[in-house]
Amino acid sequence: MSTLRKIIEYLTYLFVFLLPLQTRWIYKPGWLNGPWEYGTFSLYATEILLGILTLLSLIYLIYKLQSKQISVQLKSNKLPLIFISILLLLLLNCLLSLNPELAFYKLSHLIFAASIFFIIYLFGKLKIIYWTIISSAAIQTVFTIQQFFSQKVFANKWLGMANQTPDIIGVPVIENSVRTLRVFGTLPHPNILGGFLAIALIVNLIIYFQSQKKEKIFSLIFLAFNFIGLILTFSRSAIIAFFISAIIIFTCQIKEKTNFKKIITPVILGLSIVAIFLFSYSDLFLTRLSATNPVEKLSREVRLSQYHQASNIFQKHWFLGVGLGNYTFALRLQHPEFKNFDLQPVHNSFFLILLELGIPATIILFFLIILFLKFFLKIPVRPPCQNTSVSTAGITLHTCSRKTVVMSLLLGLICLSLLDHYLLSFYFGIILIALVFSLIYLNSKNQNS
Repeated sequence: MSTLRKIIEYLTYLFVFLLPLQTRWIYKPGWLNGPWEYGTFSLYATEILLGILTLLSLIYLIYKLQSKQISVQLKSNKLPLIFISILLLLLLNCLLSLNPELAFYKLSHLIFAASIFFIIYLFGKLKIIYWTIISSAAIQTVFTIQQFFSQKVFANKWLGMANQTPDIIGVPVIENSVRTLRVFGTLPHPNILGGFLAIALIVNLIIYFQSQKKEKIFSLIFLAFNFIGLILTFSRSAIIAFFISAIIIFTCQIKEKTNFKKIITPVILGLSIVAIFLFSYSDLFLTRLSATNPVEKLSREVRLSQYHQASNIFQKHWFLGVGLGNYTFALRLQHPEFKNFDLQPVHNSFFLILLELGIPATIILFFLIILFLKFFLKIPVRPPCQNTSVSTAGITLHTCSRKTVVMSLLLGLICLSLLDHYLLSFYFGIILIALVFSLIYLNSKNQNS
């Protein structure tokens, strides 16, 4: 069984590394006045890998239970009850949704997310997961640089990439005197790529402050490289999320009285990269921040109108919600004149949860999630300057640093959720949430082990 455990562990790292690949089989295309992405039923290649992982993990755990090598204390452990309650709540929501088939499809993604969370928590090693995320982000940055300078995303069905050029209507661009393509990597949208790179950079900063000399050099190289990738996405939400989280990390390091040179090095490196790109592409950055540019102005107006549309739907479905994954379906019912490209979720994942679940279910869900957090995050409070530390998997983790990990990752996730919808509306976003929570809980696990 030790061999099976190793297989599960390394397949887990492979899954995390391959997560940004959007290779999929579309077995039921969505159609509402045109192609409808949010109603499209797909099977992702990483879902197949995750299915194999889940099956192997169940075989391993059942064997361990039967041989009494591990035991489950259901009476004192409230975790199964919490998860059963969440599942029943979501099943009820699916049954009462406007389009039950679409709701159950979205529920399958949530079940997969719960599965990878537990697999990483049970079989993953924190340090390797960290580096796997960073390495996967570096591959995305390679695609990012190529796409930015060639101004083309090459179609590749094996990587799940569609053809994208600045002249195609509807493709995300920065428009001033010319149309400049925003980069995608292998992901469906520049903002989704930006969100992934932001999380990877937060992880990169964490490992930088927790690693030794040789590893610190490599972490700085990856930090600089992936930061270039984040800048080239021109994703405002992702850049804001990363900078807020970075401020939290640096503030804690200052409180811990970390060596000044250690703190200032990544700051100087980051500011140098920003200065180079501002000098070289100042027109693109100014356009992206412009209040008068037609494209940027239209983007803001569309987002504001989405809140108005969402408010109207909320007034009609505030109690039961429209159902998991059903928001754009409900939008089509309310506005039959809308074209397919108008059927977009409101750019706020928290509001989207409220719209799809309704007020009572949302309150119950958040209550259950708080219980879930309390179950795992039992980290004792200690003074910031205390020198207590634990070495785990080659990383020296200070007690305060653990809290910094929780705060920086959660704040990054919250910022992305407040400014966009893909964390709930896309398979990749749902799995990314599970991945972030698994990192938080791996830190808690190492704290309490």
